[in-house]
Amino acid sequence: MLKKFVLVLEAWEDRTFLDCTKVIEAAPQLTEFELNLIWIKPKRSKRECRKVASCPLHHLKVLKLYGYYGRTSELELVRYFLENAIVLEKILVDPLPLDNFRIEGEPRESKPVRIARKYAKLQLEREVPSHIELVIL
Repeated sequence: MLKKFVLVLEAWEDRTFLDCTKVIEAAPQLTEFELNLIWIKPKRSKRECRKVASCPLHHLKVLKLYGYYGRTSELELVRYFLENAIVLEKILVDPLPLDNFRIEGEPRESKPVRIARKYAKLQLEREVPSHIELVIL
């Protein structure tokens, strides 16, 4: 009966997040999924996106990604949701990593955050269908 699931993960280099899809699939009533990434050693790679078996998510409407850096691992997770979340309405992406929320006065426009925002726009604006609202902060 889980409706909202918030997951906090350390983003180490470009390790995949697709293992978390098993937990998501175990919550068939899920309407909102939020992933908060803590940048440990962010690194973009040129590896191909992996796929997992399809599993329709009949109720997921909102996907929130905090700490999006533009790694292949993040893009493959977004693609998983685009392929499986049948009623997805909104994707919110914030490149500011979770650890920066705790630092008062951390500039939202720091160079790593600006670069991450650029990657989010380059990757996601062409991936996300027009009927899904894409918000990149």
